Amino acid sequence: MAQQAWWVLLLAGIATILCTAYAFRNLGINTDITDMLSPDLPFQQTLANYHHIFPQHTNSIVVVTEANTPEMAHATVTTLAARLRNQKDLVTSVYAPSGGRFFDTHSLLYLTLTDLHELSETVGQSQPYISQLLQDRSLRGLFTMLNDSYDRTGWTNERLVDSLFLRMSEAIRASSVGLNYTLSWHSVILNQDPTDPRTVRFLLVQPRLDYHKLLPAGPVLQAIRRAIDESNVLTIPGVRVRVTGEVALAHEELLVVSQRAGLAALLALIMVCLTLLVAFRSWRLMLATLVMLVVGLALSAGFATITVGHLNIISLTFAVLFIGLVVDYAIHLCLRYRELLGLGELPEQALGRSVQDVGPALLLCTITTAIGFYAFVPTKYTGISELGLISGTGMLIGFLVSLTVLPAMLTILPPRHSHRWPTVSSARARDSVYEFPLRHGRAIRWGTLALLLLSLTLLPWATFDRNPHNLRDPHSESVSTLRDLLEGREGAPWTLTALASDEDAAWDYASQFSHSETVDKVLMIHDFVPMDQLEKFSILQDMADHFLPQSTEQRPQALTAHPEDLTPTLQSFLTRLDHYIKGRNGTREPGSAVRLRAQGRTLLAELHNLEDESKRGLLERLDQSLLGSLPTDLTNPAPSERMGMVSVEKLPQELYERWVSEDGIYRIEVLPKEDLSDTIALRHFVDEVRGIAPQATGLPVSYLNGSQEVIRAFRQAFVLAILAIAGILGIVFRKLRDTLLVILPLCLAGLLTSAVTVVLNTPFNYANILALPLIFGLGADSGIHIVERLRRMPAQCGDFLRSSTIRGVFFSGLTTILSFSSLAYTPHLGVSSMGQLLALGVLLTLVSTLVVLPAFLYAGRHQLRAHPSREDAKG
Repeated sequence: MAQQAWWVLLLAGIATILCTAYAFRNLGINTDITDMLSPDLPFQQTLANYHHIFPQHTNSIVVVTEANTPEMAHATVTTLAARLRNQKDLVTSVYAPSGGRFFDTHSLLYLTLTDLHELSETVGQSQPYISQLLQDRSLRGLFTMLNDSYDRTGWTNERLVDSLFLRMSEAIRASSVGLNYTLSWHSVILNQDPTDPRTVRFLLVQPRLDYHKLLPAGPVLQAIRRAIDESNVLTIPGVRVRVTGEVALAHEELLVVSQRAGLAALLALIMVCLTLLVAFRSWRLMLATLVMLVVGLALSAGFATITVGHLNIISLTFAVLFIGLVVDYAIHLCLRYRELLGLGELPEQALGRSVQDVGPALLLCTITTAIGFYAFVPTKYTGISELGLISGTGMLIGFLVSLTVLPAMLTILPPRHSHRWPTVSSARARDSVYEFPLRHGRAIRWGTLALLLLSLTLLPWATFDRNPHNLRDPHSESVSTLRDLLEGREGAPWTLTALASDEDAAWDYASQFSHSETVDKVLMIHDFVPMDQLEKFSILQDMADHFLPQSTEQRPQALTAHPEDLTPTLQSFLTRLDHYIKGRNGTREPGSAVRLRAQGRTLLAELHNLEDESKRGLLERLDQSLLGSLPTDLTNPAPSERMGMVSVEKLPQELYERWVSEDGIYRIEVLPKEDLSDTIALRHFVDEVRGIAPQATGLPVSYLNGSQEVIRAFRQAFVLAILAIAGILGIVFRKLRDTLLVILPLCLAGLLTSAVTVVLNTPFNYANILALPLIFGLGADSGIHIVERLRRMPAQCGDFLRSSTIRGVFFSGLTTILSFSSLAYTPHLGVSSMGQLLALGVLLTLVSTLVVLPAFLYAGRHQLRAHPSREDAKG
């Protein structure tokens, strides 16, 4: 017997090493949310077709820049784009929407006629000052003009002054860190309030992903972080740069889950081992169980590598599920082994009898638990389908190793002491907790019926969270950034996209969408062509002819004054700035003036301390930042005139190809009018848009149809699990009463679990919806052990509730709860909610089995004996 045990352990050890090595080298991790559902679903195929036609809109990293002014946001995006375009080994393309030379040159054409008329009138009113500045277009000329303006007017136009001073302070700070900032003079003249909402700009980066690495996006995200740090943009007050998008979301989710999944499995293993020590009172039995679990985990990982090839966010939890469930087999086997040893049987005989006594029940439990997992395999919910295949087969592997590896370990490592199985006196038994289900049977039965009715009443109020991003860690940067975008008007992810075969079809779609009650705005390539161009050219020409005819002259490349010539003028300006700030006491605090004064003093200090070459470089950057846009943006329409009227054909190619494919397919973007976080609004928006364009796609469609498919998969798996488990129990027990007794705790636990989600306002989601079918699978185990024991060895209630079977049910349930609860502490909300709901479901199943089942099982019976005799224990 011992020799055979060593051979079993040798083969198990070799298999463990081979499977572990193979899984380590070949088992990947997939965090793509779109892969959580079958690609054969119609809406998935539509999305895939869209990505095929417009690949620029998939696998993107979105760099989100926020700043106090459009100029600072533009400067930040431009700087980062220039740095990232040099990373050709990591980046395939970098695109800044509404950025680049084209929009810089034609920016005035994108103003409304009202704004352009206002700009023209303000330029006319400011002609003396602008003329003075153009006579000396240098830093000294700028500060001289501001000094003269203060002497004449006292800077009474506070809103215009605040707008200018805010931008000037940003320009000084940006120039000091080497950033290319461009002050937009037409924004200043239009009196754009600096207290308006912050400007948000986007940078779309398409990375080269190395899927041979555990974290494919790691290198490119590190390059983006490095570019942000080295550009010093974050040192500028008011600038904020964050990263989100499909790739960043998947990377952070993979990073969190991969790190915490291993930690959760380790924590589960530790808690299980501690519980086993209490249950077994033997470190040898605990060690034997631990070896069995390690072997089973390795074999399961090898199976997952061969059959699926990767783990997803949900199936990463298979290790914790395996530990929490397969340890039950060891507990029942070892406790029966201890029970027989305590009754005086020899180790070899006790081990053989334990396998014979517990084996049939373990096999049935394995089948029912595996069914709970396998029920998801036929569904279109690929994420849980893969977990169902891995963990369902893992249950079969666990059963195999529990009847081979565990007995082999117990053979070569038997318990050192054979304690007598504890008995309790008849007086103690009547007052012990063991008597509770019998003494309060009537109350338990009526209470059970009341709870069933209450749960059925609450069941219609159970909800499902349709947003898969709510499964992720809300504190991660990519998730928090995405949520901010979805909540704000910049929330482009909430749009739907329709594809038109040609231009006429695109116009037809746009016309129909614009009349929809749920649509706020429709965008297509033609919306990037400025409106009323002839009138705008006329206004710009009048500005150039009547006010500043000399503005077409070439701007000087060098400073018109030596750096030392600027110091007295700057000091004079700061003095006037002090008077201006003091003169505004009691009015709205001049925060922009205070900031400009601080930056001006810093600039003076730098001019005093820097070497001549560094000093001149700083001033040249500052000169370009403050005055570079003056002749072009403000008054010079010549570049636009030379290019002629802006048309679709003259738009930048990089922009055009994102709206019109090589095959001439047009993309139309539809923005919702209502908040799509509301399920009713989401459904109305999707139904109306897809009623016009059935092939429309986007996140709203994925959320709505994806959640519907998940709910359908849950119902399918739930019904399949109930029917299959009930059928197997009926075939095995061949008695309706025994079958119903096993199913009763399952129904009660499942309904109570659903009711608790309503009471605690914790909706079902893409991850925790696994709990209910699984509760039916693993919850049947305890009832099977109890009914199977009673079928083999009938006993009175007080005797039976002190048997190794009840102890096994209690400790196996406890280890499963502790194992699953380790998932509840992961920052990934999907995995956490799954762990919470599974732990709650198992707890309710345990209570139902140990309290409710005996109350129904012994209904109408009386206790005749207080403790089991030696003959009863031996069967």
